[in-house]
Amino acid sequence: MDADYHDLGWLEEIAASDLTLPRSLSLYSAIKQNNEFNLIQVLRAVKDTALKAEYLMVDVTCDQVPSRSSYGVLYRERLLLEINLDEKQLIHVLALRRNFPILLHQNQTRMGTPAQLCLYFDSPNNVLRTWTPQNFLKRIIWWLEKSSRGELHASDQPVEGLFFYSKYELVLPSNFKELQEAGTAFTFIIGPERQDKGMTIFAWPAGSPESMSNNRKISVIELTLPPLVQSQVEQSPYNIGDLVNLFQSKEIELVDLLKAKLAVNESGVDVSTDHSMTVIVITVPIKRTQDSEPERVSNYAFFLPTGTLTLGINMGYLVRHENKVFNDVMGTVDVSENASWRSQPIENMTVLHFNSALTSRIKSGIVNSGPQGIVVGVGALGSVLLDLWTRSGWGVWTVIDEDHLKPHNLIRHIGIAADVGLPKVDVVAQHAYSITLGATKVTGINADGCEFSNQTLMDAHKLSNLVIDASTTINYPRLASKRDDISRHISVFTTPNGDSSVLLAEDQDRKIRLRTLEAQYYRALINQELGQHNLYDTGGSFISGTSCRDISTIMPYSKIMNHATTLAEQVIAISETALPSIRVWNRSNMDGSVNSYHIVPEAELCMSIDDFDIYIDEGLVRKIKGLRALGLPNETGGILLGYYDFNVKMIVIVDVLSAPEDSLASPSSFERGVKGTQEQVQAIAKMTADMVGYIGEWHSHPAGHSANPSNDDFYQILFLSLGMAEDGLPAISLIIGENDMQVLKCEARY
Repeated sequence: MDADYHDLGWLEEIAASDLTLPRSLSLYSAIKQNNEFNLIQVLRAVKDTALKAEYLMVDVTCDQVPSRSSYGVLYRERLLLEINLDEKQLIHVLALRRNFPILLHQNQTRMGTPAQLCLYFDSPNNVLRTWTPQNFLKRIIWWLEKSSRGELHASDQPVEGLFFYSKYELVLPSNFKELQEAGTAFTFIIGPERQDKGMTIFAWPAGSPESMSNNRKISVIELTLPPLVQSQVEQSPYNIGDLVNLFQSKEIELVDLLKAKLAVNESGVDVSTDHSMTVIVITVPIKRTQDSEPERVSNYAFFLPTGTLTLGINMGYLVRHENKVFNDVMGTVDVSENASWRSQPIENMTVLHFNSALTSRIKSGIVNSGPQGIVVGVGALGSVLLDLWTRSGWGVWTVIDEDHLKPHNLIRHIGIAADVGLPKVDVVAQHAYSITLGATKVTGINADGCEFSNQTLMDAHKLSNLVIDASTTINYPRLASKRDDISRHISVFTTPNGDSSVLLAEDQDRKIRLRTLEAQYYRALINQELGQHNLYDTGGSFISGTSCRDISTIMPYSKIMNHATTLAEQVIAISETALPSIRVWNRSNMDGSVNSYHIVPEAELCMSIDDFDIYIDEGLVRKIKGLRALGLPNETGGILLGYYDFNVKMIVIVDVLSAPEDSLASPSSFERGVKGTQEQVQAIAKMTADMVGYIGEWHSHPAGHSANPSNDDFYQILFLSLGMAEDGLPAISLIIGENDMQVLKCEARY
């Protein structure tokens, strides 16, 4: 039995010698040399004597096509190759057999016209970069063979929907299904028309800020259908009749469903309320097989250039009387193929969804949903970090900051000019909403993060399982380190010149807190373990207001962005472990290269003396023991480095200096020398931006002796306290013995 082919009477047959397009000529030559292709006819399309396209009709035989393909592809297929004058367009491949199957990888065509094969997954520009007629013919064979076995759509590939891509889009909320189930009403608003005459229509929950837009509104018909089995991508219907027939073939009577949706109330409605456009939104569960459960709920949409009242009147459901429209109770609907309403044009719409938190994570390659977290400080760094995590769908956040956005902040902040004067927490919360429409939750608390007496702040801490300190000050992390009723903290900041960034992460149980991580970071800096890293080079500053405190650092936004991207990723990674961490990244301004450093955190030790807590870490204790061992059999010693913080009543020992070369040491005594010590202490103060300085002395006791202080040790601490009293500071003395350590504190008061 001969195959039934589409009529091509609108084309003009020509001789091969009449071909003029370079691609036609090269393709003709390639076909002649390919045994799997048999040239049937050469044609062209002409309009007003102007050439529009050239065509090569071929029969293709594919040995790898099964003799009884369940997908409907035959061993021999007749194709039409359409060569357009525009060489930037791909050559179209049309299947001429009338009953050629509609498969998943075809381009959109009108019903009753030849199916068009979708050969490539890449853009035309990229395809044409390496296109040859020989490989083009091989690609056709590949498509036919793969399609005949159903291998273009893998069994584990997500279930596809019914219709092809369209230039008309309907964008739904990420939780559209849940909103529908809750009975939420929607307002449909038309976005701007694009250059290709396409447009995007948005479905906003009624009452939402977006639904209040002054943009044009549109009528909507929402239909919910029973589950359908994935079979193929359907050709898009071009009128209401096509749509009704399509669903009728799936045993769904769309006419009856439309009647219920087009009905008006008994008193009728004013004809002036009709819109000029309508969207039909169809919700249908899609399943892979007849016996399987639906894998997902899909939404399909169609655009009509008429209102629902006009559509109802045309279909016979409604009747117009003067300026009102009523239900036509006595009316009957003409369901014949010749009914006038069937020719009402419609356009298939591509249905898109705003991203949910889950889809954002999937598309970002992030597995875990993230914390119920707090970000303290949403200035330059904090706002960018929150922006990155919001877009990734990672975490549910409360943000805490007492500051408001000022004009100079716009240089390094996600806020815009219209946000100036608003609390920064409101700026970032609104920014997050504008990205996700609430899919990623961000709640603002306009308060000082250090005010733990604030009940709202403490309520947030009770719900939180991770706190990100992006305050870029020492006030919050030191105060937070004193509290036992808050969650794990990770502190992030950039250095004043913007060349480096630092991450300090507590362990999950908070046995190692930010205060000791800060000290260990300083020690690594002092001992030059962090490469070209410093805290003293500010890059300059400028006055941002009228107060003497209104001083801001000169730094481009690019430096914040560079470090924020690294920190955002690393916070995610580190938060998924229970271990503490100290990490530093140095970025070269010369070539953009980045060096990273990882310091292994040490456990902290605490000694309480008077009303002060004195902190040291086990790593530093080991260092001091090592210096003692090197000095044996003599005693040794040196300068203690650290800092005081009277706001939180603590003294932190950061590091020690070894004995200067002019020191005097014996098995029973030690007198520290002074050579170079002043310069060393000054250099360390500069290196740490005056955070670390002289706080006292340390010395060792000889072999076999404990760290119990001798009379000389008491005299020494008393002498030290008199010198420190000039600055109003207590003196600290650390003694290391055979198996123990003691810390003395003495404060001279006049």
